[in-house]
Amino acid sequence: MIIKEGLAKIEIPDYNNISKEMPVFYNPLSSIGRDIAVEVASKLGIKNVLDPMSASGIRGIRYYLESNIREVHFNDINPIAIEYIKKNLELNNIKEGKIIISNLDARAIEQKYEYIDIDPFGSATPYLYLINNTSKYLAITYTDTAVWTGEKHRKAYIRYNFNVIKTPIKHEIGVRGLVAHLINKGAEIERALIPIYAHSAYHYYRVYMLKRKGSNRIEKLKSQIGYLYYCPKCYYISESESVCPYCKRKMFRIGPLYLGKLWAIKLDKRDYFNKQSNKIIERINEESEIDKPYYYELPSIAKALKTNIPPMDKIMEKLKELGYKVERTHFSENGIRTNAPYYIIKTIFSSQ
Repeated sequence: MIIKEGLAKIEIPDYNNISKEMPVFYNPLSSIGRDIAVEVASKLGIKNVLDPMSASGIRGIRYYLESNIREVHFNDINPIAIEYIKKNLELNNIKEGKIIISNLDARAIEQKYEYIDIDPFGSATPYLYLINNTSKYLAITYTDTAVWTGEKHRKAYIRYNFNVIKTPIKHEIGVRGLVAHLINKGAEIERALIPIYAHSAYHYYRVYMLKRKGSNRIEKLKSQIGYLYYCPKCYYISESESVCPYCKRKMFRIGPLYLGKLWAIKLDKRDYFNKQSNKIIERINEESEIDKPYYYELPSIAKALKTNIPPMDKIMEKLKELGYKVERTHFSENGIRTNAPYYIIKTIFSSQ
């Protein structure tokens, strides 16, 4: 079957169910990640990329068609995937530039590239040896989000040494836990992995990082790794308080988490992108202006206060009147990122 995504069209096997057992894997829900990936590559001015798990070739083909990248190394360990990559390059009339196709275990790839996009099914940690193959940028997908959000908290500790429980802001917790994990993995090989963009969508997280040398850079990154404290009764979150100031209960310590800025660049929407992709881009452009490592999930606050949720636009309007910054977050339809303290939010809820 032929499908269209972005400016590309590709042929894929006709499967009813998506799973990692498919000989050539394609997931339409991942189109959001690919939309954002080509825009990140364009913003960074990237010229060459290694796609070590190419499957159908859709990601590398879109990089070629929709950014300034003209050198693409397609690789997949599955020989059936290689045949589809060749078909799809021809289908998109890609002949110019430097196109490499290899049928290797990714560990056997020796060439270095400006940019590597690691997009496996599940955890990407087993593939982090590919950090050594990039001279500058790294994009990574993790689909084991239930581990990072605390829904599988035992696995989080066993697999990643990550202490977490499920919270109302679970996806930001997950992304920040993942970034801290990647920073520590980079430090193991004496490299600073600096986050430049990150987002959550459906079943996966995507993180983009800049690789740099220097112990000072590594130390600076590590100084931004810490913990958040969470009260399950009041839904209060703090960067420093271990006891909830409202109910006096001991709060749960979540982490390690990266508490610094997740977004160093702003992206542009494109008219042919998935609507959800453009929505995420717009929300991140706005929320990245507020330096706060967590947001407020409004239904949870209403539940804690045993009250109704005021209209979101009214809450945001009131916060702005009080001189605070506030924006919606891409992590949740019911969340706001603001530099206002929790008690101010409570006051607005109580005064409705």
